[in-house]
Amino acid sequence: MTDDTDFSALAHEAAQADADTVGPQAAPEAAPVAAEPVPTDLDEARMIIGLVCVHTNAIFPFLAPIYTDDVQDKLAGVTAPLMKKYGLTAGGLFERYKEEIAFALVAVPLSLATAQAFRSQRAAAPVPVEDTAPAPVAA
Repeated sequence: MTDDTDFSALAHEAAQADADTVGPQAAPEAAPVAAEPVPTDLDEARMIIGLVCVHTNAIFPFLAPIYTDDVQDKLAGVTAPLMKKYGLTAGGLFERYKEEIAFALVAVPLSLATAQAFRSQRAAAPVPVEDTAPAPVAA
């Protein structure tokens, strides 16, 4: 049976011999981390317009044929220069107005559904007909 101390000493000597032969070992290089692509102004404009259209079309489905992908791309093309001019970014808008945006995403569809319910109720309720006949004239 071998003595653990003898084995440890032997392993230490072997490691020292390797270090003397090879020299100091450099730390292994970390794998390069792929950087996230930075969205362009056009990408950001397209994202905002797409998000608005998704929610608008959900509320007003009859608008979907108007706001096609091609129309959204054209709109983004003319919106991107304005966003650049005024220093607007999607992240900046959502960060600055996150509470307002969250409110609008909940409150606008709710208020539209409420208005539609009132319209439907009024349309279903019988409308009272006033008697428009002239009063009889006494002779």
